[in-house]
Amino acid sequence: MDFPLLKTFQVDESTVNFLNKKLQQFSSQNKLISSKDSGDDIYVSETGVHTGNLCLWDDPEYQDFLSNDLLEMCSSQLNIDKKHISFKFNHFFDYREGGEVKLHNHVTNEDFVLFIYTNTCSSGHTVFHLNHLFEKGKIVKLKPTFGLGAIFSSMLYHEAEYTNEPKKIFVVAINIDLD
Repeated sequence: MDFPLLKTFQVDESTVNFLNKKLQQFSSQNKLISSKDSGDDIYVSETGVHTGNLCLWDDPEYQDFLSNDLLEMCSSQLNIDKKHISFKFNHFFDYREGGEVKLHNHVTNEDFVLFIYTNTCSSGHTVFHLNHLFEKGKIVKLKPTFGLGAIFSSMLYHEAEYTNEPKKIFVVAINIDLD
């Protein structure tokens, strides 16, 4: 087995455009959750919003994307057969006029996280802490760039630096079942 700690990759323009279209469609049909009202103290934004769990969205085109394109993307990036992969959660964060995400990991929720930036910003980098427990741990910063994807272990601590720009990111919680 070869489980990556952190891997970046490029997502094709048509997939990112599809995701942006689906965010717009979901937003026109459903109420988005304000970061102030979500009860989540990790995502901090006065103006930001996010969708609920899109795995539950009754949209045939989106469900087809999950079952085919997204599953193939995860399988390819993790080098794991599709039959071992399931999605627990996926959603969009739309920072609108800005915000940040505090240092956290996902170890209690899923095995891997995949995200895709769906626009470009000059600020709001995602910062990964490769050895979080050490005083001078190594960090890796990713600039929000249209089509940049990352897949990483849920154990990896990360945060998003403050941005005062509209930043959009698609996030997927991945579980692996090797039985």
